[in-house]
Amino acid sequence: RIFKDGFGWQIGNGGKIDIHKDNWGFEGLNGEWIHESGQNVYERKVHELWDKESIVFVWQLGHELLPTKDKIALICQTNDRECFRCGEKRETFVHALKDCLNARAILTIGGLDGRIINSELSSCIDWLEEVIRILDKKAMTDFITILWNNWNNRNNMLFRGNEEAAWVIWERAKSLSKEFRIHNMINRPILPPHMVDNKWEKSPTNKVKINFDAVIINEKIRFGVLARDSKGFVIGGSYDFKVDRI
Repeated sequence: RIFKDGFGWQIGNGGKIDIHKDNWGFEGLNGEWIHESGQNVYERKVHELWDKESIVFVWQLGHELLPTKDKIALICQTNDRECFRCGEKRETFVHALKDCLNARAILTIGGLDGRIINSELSSCIDWLEEVIRILDKKAMTDFITILWNNWNNRNNMLFRGNEEAAWVIWERAKSLSKEFRIHNMINRPILPPHMVDNKWEKSPTNKVKINFDAVIINEKIRFGVLARDSKGFVIGGSYDFKVDRI
């Protein structure tokens, strides 16, 4: 049993796999789940915004497991990788969420930073890391909501042949983000903040612990340094600021 729990399985040539019923991904992802993920979820109330579909979407996005044509072709070992919306040779993650015509239009309507839209990174993870460096926390949350609505629009086109206009998707994503923040302001937050209890700890015997901190005020950097011995007593410290504007 111990050995069995440590083994996984591979699809191989896929000859004995039913893509619609057998689990071909993690957490029970299969053809039925993909079909369900294409259902219209826009009419749901805001407090269900972060339900199974949206959470799994974020998880899949971070692990590059979204069932794009390119991903499914890799698993099934077929040559059907073409984007069914625009005819691009490969419907990769980045193509489906950024480079496909309607997807790019959705991002452009919102006035997002050109570095996000015009990035030529082919890896979804690399693209997301670049976006994180550009956007602040609030904007990043809005950005993920846009991608989620974009992905649902793509699925509606795949399963129902109905793709809505870019401005409709943008407005829906913007409305969801706004209502979600309002809900968390007047109710108990759906996603509670992650609290970290940071406490100062004594350093090992005969060791000195150096604490350093910095802050930006009026476009100037101010910093401070404090040194304590293994018993917690202050043995030195200093502070200064960078005069040059940053």
